[in-house]
Amino acid sequence: MALAKKGQVYSVGNYLMTGKVFGKGHFAKVEEATHRIIGKKVAIKVIDLTCIKEDYARRNLHREPRVMAKLRHPCIAALYETMMHGPRLYVVMEAAAGGDLCSYVLAARGSARGLPESRAKALAAQLVSAVRHMHSRGVVHRDLKMENIMLDSTKQFIKIVDFGLSNVWSAGGALRTPCGSLEYAAPELFVDGRKYGPEVDLWSIGVIVYGMVTGGLPFACLEGSKQATEGHSRPQLRAAIARGFTRKQRNALACVSTECKMFIQQLLEPKVELRMKIEEAARHRWVKRPGMRMKTHPLPPPDSKVNREIYRQIAELSAQNFLDIVAQIKAEPFGSIAGLYNIKTHLHQMQAASGLDLLWSSNTTEPRPSSPPEYRAKYELKEPSFSTLSLHSQVVSNLQKFRQVPKATPKPGNSTAEAVEKISDEIKSKAKQLSYYSMRRPVFKVYENGDGLDNRLPSIKEYSNPDVNEKKAKLKPPREEDAARGTIKAQQLSKQS
Repeated sequence: MALAKKGQVYSVGNYLMTGKVFGKGHFAKVEEATHRIIGKKVAIKVIDLTCIKEDYARRNLHREPRVMAKLRHPCIAALYETMMHGPRLYVVMEAAAGGDLCSYVLAARGSARGLPESRAKALAAQLVSAVRHMHSRGVVHRDLKMENIMLDSTKQFIKIVDFGLSNVWSAGGALRTPCGSLEYAAPELFVDGRKYGPEVDLWSIGVIVYGMVTGGLPFACLEGSKQATEGHSRPQLRAAIARGFTRKQRNALACVSTECKMFIQQLLEPKVELRMKIEEAARHRWVKRPGMRMKTHPLPPPDSKVNREIYRQIAELSAQNFLDIVAQIKAEPFGSIAGLYNIKTHLHQMQAASGLDLLWSSNTTEPRPSSPPEYRAKYELKEPSFSTLSLHSQVVSNLQKFRQVPKATPKPGNSTAEAVEKISDEIKSKAKQLSYYSMRRPVFKVYENGDGLDNRLPSIKEYSNPDVNEKKAKLKPPREEDAARGTIKAQQLSKQS
């Protein structure tokens, strides 16, 4: 990794920083970078561990990449690679060069209005589809806001980013930690100790859609205040959020259709049990296309033929063996080699779906969601081990699980079965480590004692071949007492003669 004088990162791993900064936070910033092998532009979130003071943030530092690994949607930024170098964590993800939604709405806003309703509807459908996918995978974002929704270079598709406050949720479970941005927060988050679930994301969707069509946020405590969330204004803002959709918000939506107004009103419902659910939002007539079904899992994994071709390309680019490439990707699904695989796979998925409607299908039956590969599923359930700058050296230990010597099964009636079982570990340490994918049997060495055993190990005496035992006796050095006994016997024979 190359560093500038003031700690600025010039390059890390396979990526060269362009110098463009997408955004900054208290202890992290997102920069643009280019993959030095294939030239693909990516976004890298650089998290400085020395700047993190909160214990909660430190404990859950690795949660964001683990959550992103569960998601595969065209409107959610894809995770490519993770690295740990010194006090910095690097999360490499899909880049969105179109800026954030907040800037887009402000730039497109006229005298007092936001986006045209037709444009807001298209973006709202993408947002609902992405959140529906997240909830189906058990992920609650908890910090949905216009600043965390990016646009691609064409400004046609959104990309949800910043899963730092997200968490995994299961049906019947509950979350307790209050978090998120105050202007987008649901009222149940203000009650100490209250349990909540994915409904908080639905409230945030309502705030975002309201902002897109009006050009402003629905809840503000002081008229004309530039900092509505500081000091004495916080209690007023919480009170306004607790009241929910009132005449003030209804008047601001006077210029939009009734369907749009009802969609927002049902999302900005203070009572959780009455608030619109994500499935209802996906079927709402303001969002839904007539005769079409919103897809929950728009990006299926590539088939085996495409996978083999991508493996072959990576093997050529990295000058490594095909089977070693496969083993490294399975050992570290978000390591440096897997990062190249994830980028090429994601590009193929997006190109294959470019001529189709990404979010809508005429098929009324929801297809069964595809399960992630086993090695990725294991990554989602554990604390990820982050790769360093080397392409190969750091995966050697993990590759051992893929380089195993098959154990020979003793045949029935083999008198040496028990002994072979006892010394199998020692034999395997002597045998050459073979590739797991070659499926060849190890070649056992035949030692000078005539057995397939090391002469330093206990011999097998029962039912042994007499010729073998005789050969062993000849190879065995005589003891002193045996030598003395032999000398006496020789003297006796000489006297008799």
